[in-house]
Amino acid sequence: MAPLRQLYTATARSARPLSSSSTLASTSSLLRAFSTSSTAFTSEESAPPKVPIALISEIRSLRPGTPLSLARSALTASALDVPKALEWIVEQTNLKGGAKVEKLSSRSTPQGLVGIVEYHTGLEKSLGKTGGVRVGMVEINCETDFVARTDEFKELVRRVVESMGFFAEAAERGGKVGFREWSWEEVKEVPLIPEFEAQTASTSSAGETISSLITSSVSRLGENITLSRCATLVIDPTGTSSGCCSATTPSTSSASKSPSVYFTSSYLHGSNDATPTFGSAPTLFKSGTLASLLLHRFEPSTTPTVTVTVTNQDLLKLARQLARQVVAMPTSSAQPTAASAAHTLAEGEPSQVLYEQPSLTIVPNAQEGLNFVPGEAKVGEVLELWKGGKGVGFEVVDLLRWTVGEKST
Repeated sequence: MAPLRQLYTATARSARPLSSSSTLASTSSLLRAFSTSSTAFTSEESAPPKVPIALISEIRSLRPGTPLSLARSALTASALDVPKALEWIVEQTNLKGGAKVEKLSSRSTPQGLVGIVEYHTGLEKSLGKTGGVRVGMVEINCETDFVARTDEFKELVRRVVESMGFFAEAAERGGKVGFREWSWEEVKEVPLIPEFEAQTASTSSAGETISSLITSSVSRLGENITLSRCATLVIDPTGTSSGCCSATTPSTSSASKSPSVYFTSSYLHGSNDATPTFGSAPTLFKSGTLASLLLHRFEPSTTPTVTVTVTNQDLLKLARQLARQVVAMPTSSAQPTAASAAHTLAEGEPSQVLYEQPSLTIVPNAQEGLNFVPGEAKVGEVLELWKGGKGVGFEVVDLLRWTVGEKST
């Protein structure tokens, strides 16, 4: 037994136990190796798709102002599907923008732009053949002039007014012909029309509405933005009007049965839209800080012996001069109303009825029978001279005159 005990004691003394530092080093090496292989395996299985620069550019062209990081995240989340990426952006923007809209909603919005779109003014075709009328007008306000002058804000105004003009419907037959104004509650869910450069709504508007567009604009521009006013006018095509189609065409008995031709004119003060373009085609949109939009009615002569000598250019010239008149002077109505008749003007107070104002913008023309003194003859009197010289009926049916900020809260 003694030799065995001695052998055991000698063996125990000669053995060197593992140190704690040695144990930790071995364990650390093993964990690093496992972690490296696990990470490599995971990245190969779930690595997000690489986002092509071309798709990011496409997103930003379809939705101007989208940050690069947001476009990349949207494409990653949608597996590089552009329509789904646009929908994802709208959802994320609404989630984040809603809180910001509420936070800024108490701020006043005295600045902004009035935008007008004229898809059809009523005189696109030869005189007497009208393609109908389809126009829209909106006022969108912001806090500062700095934001109002940005391209992004102007783009917001353009998209809203084009969508309203596009989706508006004609009034029922027999109703009053004139501009219809809309409330915010009526227009906020109106969808945005597709951009002309895109072929389908799924790749352009992606389910956006006027409300969501304004929300995203508030989020990007950092100011309270409101839609103060919106108006549209849609008149169905009236077809051919006999007896008023070309210059020097004698009127006939059938002319008295011809329908009226409605058409519009507009003028904007403070507009910087020199030659606006939209994609490869000219745009019908314009914007400014003071705007007028007028509806005119042209009627063929009801007197068979009268020779009609009016052209498209004659009508457009007169209509534009009247639109400038409305911008030049505060004007609330075209012709006298019960309210205007009941109002007694103070000494020196100008009338806000167009027909009762001194003519400031219509140019005298003796050859056309327009013999009057500018500033003295009233607009209504000048129009009677013009109708007598042309042998046709003409009147201003309705009008709008908007100045930015006059309705701001």
